[in-house]
Amino acid sequence: MLGEPSITYARVALARRLAEIVYHIWRDEIDYFAILRRSGVWG
Repeated sequence: MLGEPSITYARVALARRLAEIVYHIWRDEIDYFAILRRSGVWG
């Protein structure tokens, strides 16, 4: 298992892509809440 660099590389690439997707979703949600707050929906 440790002797197969291609599998390790694929795992790293997959983890990096997942982190990227989560980051984009999280950032979009933060922006959404900031817009809501700025527009006065939450008082």
